[in-house]
Amino acid sequence: NMEAQLADPGSVRSWYRRMIALRAATPALLEGGYRTLRISRHIFAYARELAGQATVTVLLNFSGRKRRCPMGGSVLASNHGRDTYDGTLLSWEAVLLSTEGTR
Repeated sequence: NMEAQLADPGSVRSWYRRMIALRAATPALLEGGYRTLRISRHIFAYARELAGQATVTVLLNFSGRKRRCPMGGSVLASNHGRDTYDGTLLSWEAVLLSTEGTR
């Protein structure tokens, strides 16, 4: 119920609030262009890029198994609570990575 969602920092509601705040604070997510990086049965990866801003790479694992997806960057968010990314997505994981630079 909502009371439980409000009290749980790991709840779906808390995740969505974090993602809304991240989007509002990240120009590449608000205004950046879209570039597909990888599409497969289990992995979907794309980048949001805005000249002069950090690029945000979004990695999504749509399977119940770990999957390799070698990408680099600093972790902005992970629905598994990770703060580092080693090139492997955990089951059902979403990771947002930030890479500095301009395109």
